[in-house]
Amino acid sequence: MAECDHRIMRSEFPDYRELFRESDIKSAVVDFAQESLKNTR
Repeated sequence: MAECDHRIMRSEFPDYRELFRESDIKSAVVDFAQESLKNTR
């Protein structure tokens, strides 16, 4: 069943690597980390 789900995900989102590039993910993680740091202070 897991293999089937992965196949469906790939066919539905073939360009997920182009949509979510490493730099975008890193900047999003940094923003999220900064926000959580502000909230904890």
